[in-house]
Amino acid sequence: TAPKQQEKEFPLFITPLNCLHPQKGGTAVMKGSLTTERRNKMILSVILGIVCVAYVLPVLAVLINSFKLNTYVKTNTFALPAGEMWAGVENFVKGMTFGNYPFWNSVKYSVVITVLSTALILLGTSMAAWYIARVNSLFCKILYFLCVFSMVVPFQMVMFTLSNTADKLKLNLVQLSGLCG
Repeated sequence: TAPKQQEKEFPLFITPLNCLHPQKGGTAVMKGSLTTERRNKMILSVILGIVCVAYVLPVLAVLINSFKLNTYVKTNTFALPAGEMWAGVENFVKGMTFGNYPFWNSVKYSVVITVLSTALILLGTSMAAWYIARVNSLFCKILYFLCVFSMVVPFQMVMFTLSNTADKLKLNLVQLSGLCG
């Protein structure tokens, strides 16, 4: 018989568990080289890591530029803020207090609208769900399937139809109706 190939020993806590053969003494033996599946997973991890970095870089650029004076954001976009470029938290203070409608008013109104609408939605839908589940009628079955169907249809289809209808009815021309200025 041919002699067995020498296998390397690794501590159990360092190697991946799916390619180990347990041995006595708390160590495990790693079998062969990387399998095709592991190699593909490693390549996919590298590709997805690059995609993640591509998604994070614009956010990082905005964060870095938020500490610069406005003139340096336009000229030295990717430079780190230092010296005369540094604006500190002045941009944040200006953003929170600028104009006739400060930021904190917007936050307050958003919280009130979110809390009230969530409470009303939970109350209304739970009562409707109880009624639909308990009452066995044709109306309830139709209503149930309409609710299920609305979850199956993508949101974009609903919004496309709604915006087309608004365009046909000339509802997108807000200034003609006298609502805005």
